Amino acid sequence: ARGTAYGSELPVQAGDVIGHIGWRGWDGTNYSQNLSRAYIHGVAEETFTTTTYGTSLRFFTTRNGTSTALERITINDAGNIGIGSTTPVGLLNVRGARTGQALVQLDETGNQAIFTASASGTPRFTIQNDGNVGIGTTAPKENLDISALLPDLGITWTDTSNYGRVLFYENY
Repeated sequence: ARGTAYGSELPVQAGDVIGHIGWRGWDGTNYSQNLSRAYIHGVAEETFTTTTYGTSLRFFTTRNGTSTALERITINDAGNIGIGSTTPVGLLNVRGARTGQALVQLDETGNQAIFTASASGTPRFTIQNDGNVGIGTTAPKENLDISALLPDLGITWTDTSNYGRVLFYENY
């Protein structure tokens, strides 16, 4: 609640930090200048009423060689997770730039698919751990394996060098 006197509290407003868990350490002189260098905030996402209590969680860390904690991960009121994004628009929104690295790295160390994208529970796109990519199949047999029934199979090929080719095999 806002306010300091009992009986004169005001409702929590959107943007208010309503909870804080923080970590700090001794730097040889002070305890991190009395500031948390890694912390989690619970934040009100709307003004609280007797029926509305929208909240988010925000995770902050301090990069090596610096002293300012920055927001790194957000879980918003809809449950969307933002990594590098404070306003995630999808269930998982990853945003940023990495020099010399992929933005997202998936490392399957067993024998399962590295990545599968589905629509309503139906797999649509798969990357296997051998590097084969499947569209319409979860078990691609080639570098690119497209599985669809004709006439639903549609491929657009653009090759300005005139050296490209597409081969189709039936029941190989």
